[in-house]
Amino acid sequence: MKQMDKFLQHLGSNYRIYTPEQFSDLFSSSKHPAYINEHRAIITIERVRFFAALFAVLMPLWLVIDFVVFPAKIFESIALIRGASTMLFVYLALPRKTDNSLPASRLTLAIFLFNLPVTFISTVYFMAGTPPEGSSLLLIHIYALLPYMSVAGLGVFPLTVFETLAFSVPLSIVAIGGWSYFHMESLLDLIPSIWLLLLLVGLVFFSATIQLQYMISLVSRTSFDPVTGALSRRSGIDALVREFQVAMMHNDNFAIALIDLDNVESIISKYDYSAYDHALLEAAKMLQEGLRHNDKLVRWGEKVFLLILPNTDSKGVRITLDRIHKKGISSLPNGEPVTASIGVAERMTDQIGDWNELVDLVDKRRDEAKLAGKDQVVSFNEKSVAS
Repeated sequence: MKQMDKFLQHLGSNYRIYTPEQFSDLFSSSKHPAYINEHRAIITIERVRFFAALFAVLMPLWLVIDFVVFPAKIFESIALIRGASTMLFVYLALPRKTDNSLPASRLTLAIFLFNLPVTFISTVYFMAGTPPEGSSLLLIHIYALLPYMSVAGLGVFPLTVFETLAFSVPLSIVAIGGWSYFHMESLLDLIPSIWLLLLLVGLVFFSATIQLQYMISLVSRTSFDPVTGALSRRSGIDALVREFQVAMMHNDNFAIALIDLDNVESIISKYDYSAYDHALLEAAKMLQEGLRHNDKLVRWGEKVFLLILPNTDSKGVRITLDRIHKKGISSLPNGEPVTASIGVAERMTDQIGDWNELVDLVDKRRDEAKLAGKDQVVSFNEKSVAS
């Protein structure tokens, strides 16, 4: 039993798994944070786009070999099949506005993966009446590798165990079913192919899940500030740019607020760094509790937070800030309140077409709030004292 425990601990350390929750994350995405699902969806769609572009070039080039090997009647059918398959790869490869949700990425991945085996099955269908011989038979054996390529391709994507199972089982059935339909081999002759598929599926399970675990670990480590739990500045910029582009595309409102804690130097000199850390953590907690589901909190600087507020107009910003101020920005361990100077900007109200300009404006207004005596909110050329 001890040897088994040691083995499981060793296996878990290789996977970066140290808790039952981390282990369960490999099986299902139901408990994954939204930022993990979004990141995984983006990675999946980007990789599908890259490989689709590659196959969009290779698929029509293979027609040269088909033309040389197959009779004209069969070649015409194959050319139509390859043309349809190529057009689908082109569609998947073209840059376009995509839904970065996990269900949408799964659908995109399914279309990409099943394109190759469907191409093989369709080719087999047109050849069923006239079994090929010689070089054409060799080419059919090469075609048979297409479903295997789809199965192996699963290992390129960060997938859960259940997702890998949902994709690999139908792909394996298609791979075996293609030969069964063509009546080229008996079931006994298919045993090596089935064994190869099982080996590929095993490797895919390992590759896909270990990618998922590493992605979860790295994204969690690099995307969030370890002290406050807010998004790191780098991740915050990515989120800001992405949300700003969506707002521009749909002509929606988009607001940001820069929150700078006041008198931090005097807090440290009067008390100590532990009092400052307490104020910082409480500020992050208070700000996070005042946000909606789609809003984001970013640790922008040492004592500065940035609020990203999609679909929020100037009135909505005031409501959000009022809600935050009613709870208070922060306080010291002895209960003494900690104030903040806040700059606010909104894309449509301020007529801004670039996210850098929006950040520059909110930074300028934050400085105006500091110069105006601190504990101020400066927004849309108006000044209001924070309550």
